[in-house]
Amino acid sequence: MSVKRRSLLVAVRDRMRHRARVLQTEADDEHARAAAARPVAKPSGVAAADHELDQLAAEARYHRDRFELYRARIISGSGAATSTARLRELERTATAAQERVRHARRVRLSSAEPGA
Repeated sequence: MSVKRRSLLVAVRDRMRHRARVLQTEADDEHARAAAARPVAKPSGVAAADHELDQLAAEARYHRDRFELYRARIISGSGAATSTARLRELERTATAAQERVRHARRVRLSSAEPGA
Protein backbone atom coordinates (compact mmCIF):
# COMPACT_ATOMS: atom_id res chain seq x y z
CA MET A 1 0.00 0.00 0.00
CA SER A 2 2.92 2.33 0.55
CA VAL A 3 3.75 2.13 -3.18
CA LYS A 4 0.34 3.40 -4.08
CA ARG A 5 0.59 6.17 -1.51
CA ARG A 6 4.02 7.19 -2.76
CA SER A 7 2.85 7.31 -6.37
CA LEU A 8 -0.18 9.33 -5.28
CA LEU A 9 2.07 11.85 -3.53
CA VAL A 10 4.25 12.10 -6.63
CA ALA A 11 1.21 12.63 -8.80
CA VAL A 12 -0.14 15.33 -6.47
CA ARG A 13 3.22 17.14 -6.38
CA ASP A 14 3.45 17.00 -10.18
CA ARG A 15 -0.07 18.39 -10.48
CA MET A 16 0.73 21.20 -8.02
CA ARG A 17 3.91 22.11 -9.90
CA HIS A 18 2.06 22.07 -13.23
CA ARG A 19 -0.71 24.28 -11.82
CA ALA A 20 1.87 26.71 -10.42
CA ARG A 21 3.53 26.97 -13.85
CA VAL A 22 0.14 27.58 -15.51
CA LEU A 23 -0.73 30.31 -13.00
CA GLN A 24 2.67 31.94 -13.43
CA THR A 25 2.30 31.90 -17.22
CA GLU A 26 -1.16 33.45 -16.94
CA ALA A 27 0.16 36.12 -14.60
CA ASP A 28 3.05 36.89 -16.95
CA ASP A 29 0.64 37.14 -19.90
CA GLU A 30 -1.66 39.45 -17.95
CA HIS A 31 1.30 41.62 -16.95
CA ALA A 32 2.43 41.82 -20.58
CA ARG A 33 -1.08 42.80 -21.74
CA ALA A 34 -1.31 45.46 -19.04
CA ALA A 35 2.09 46.85 -20.00
CA ALA A 36 1.09 47.01 -23.66
CA ALA A 37 -2.18 48.77 -22.82
CA ARG A 38 -0.57 51.51 -20.69
CA PRO A 39 -1.06 55.01 -22.05
CA VAL A 40 1.90 56.96 -23.33
CA ALA A 41 3.66 58.85 -20.54
CA LYS A 42 3.23 62.61 -20.28
CA PRO A 43 6.12 64.79 -21.34
CA SER A 44 8.54 65.40 -18.50
CA GLY A 45 7.73 69.13 -18.32
CA VAL A 46 4.10 68.43 -17.51
CA ALA A 47 5.05 65.78 -14.98
CA ALA A 48 7.43 68.20 -13.27
CA ALA A 49 4.71 70.86 -13.12
CA ASP A 50 2.27 68.32 -11.66
CA HIS A 51 4.83 67.28 -9.07
CA GLU A 52 5.49 70.90 -8.11
CA LEU A 53 1.76 71.62 -7.83
CA ASP A 54 1.26 68.48 -5.72
CA GLN A 55 4.13 69.55 -3.47
CA LEU A 56 2.67 73.03 -2.99
CA ALA A 57 -0.77 71.57 -2.24
CA ALA A 58 0.74 69.20 0.34
CA GLU A 59 2.56 72.05 2.04
CA ALA A 60 -0.63 74.14 2.14
CA ARG A 61 -2.54 71.20 3.62
CA TYR A 62 0.18 70.75 6.27
CA HIS A 63 0.10 74.41 7.31
CA ARG A 64 -3.71 74.49 7.35
CA ASP A 65 -3.79 71.35 9.51
CA ARG A 66 -1.30 72.82 11.99
CA PHE A 67 -3.31 76.03 12.24
CA GLU A 68 -6.53 74.05 12.82
CA LEU A 69 -4.85 71.92 15.48
CA TYR A 70 -3.56 74.91 17.43
CA ARG A 71 -6.88 76.72 17.08
CA ALA A 72 -8.67 73.65 18.44
CA ARG A 73 -6.29 73.60 21.40
CA ILE A 74 -7.15 77.20 22.25
CA ILE A 75 -10.89 76.66 21.82
CA SER A 76 -10.88 73.54 23.99
CA GLY A 77 -8.96 75.27 26.77
CA SER A 78 -6.20 72.68 26.59
CA GLY A 79 -3.19 72.98 28.85
CA ALA A 80 -1.07 72.64 25.72
CA ALA A 81 -2.67 75.73 24.17
CA THR A 82 -0.49 78.32 22.50
CA SER A 83 -0.46 82.09 22.48
CA THR A 84 -2.71 84.12 20.21
CA ALA A 85 0.38 85.58 18.56
CA ARG A 86 1.54 82.08 17.61
CA LEU A 87 -1.96 81.29 16.34
CA ARG A 88 -1.94 84.42 14.15
CA GLU A 89 1.48 83.43 12.78
CA LEU A 90 0.22 79.94 11.92
CA GLU A 91 -2.86 81.41 10.24
CA ARG A 92 -0.67 83.78 8.20
CA THR A 93 1.57 80.90 7.14
CA ALA A 94 -1.42 78.74 6.14
CA THR A 95 -2.94 81.59 4.14
CA ALA A 96 0.35 82.28 2.35
CA ALA A 97 0.76 78.59 1.46
CA GLN A 98 -2.77 78.48 0.02
CA GLU A 99 -2.03 81.61 -2.03
CA ARG A 100 1.09 79.94 -3.47
CA VAL A 101 -1.08 77.03 -4.61
CA ARG A 102 -3.66 79.35 -6.18
CA HIS A 103 -0.95 81.31 -7.96
CA ALA A 104 0.70 78.15 -9.32
CA ARG A 105 -2.65 76.89 -10.61
CA ARG A 106 -3.39 80.23 -12.31
CA VAL A 107 0.03 80.27 -13.95
CA ARG A 108 -0.41 76.68 -15.10
CA LEU A 109 -3.86 77.36 -16.54
CA SER A 110 -2.70 80.48 -18.35
CA SER A 111 0.27 78.66 -19.88
CA ALA A 112 -1.98 75.76 -20.96
CA GLU A 113 -4.32 78.04 -22.90
CA PRO A 114 -3.90 78.03 -26.69
CA GLY A 115 -1.82 80.90 -28.01
CA ALA A 116 -0.09 81.48 -24.69
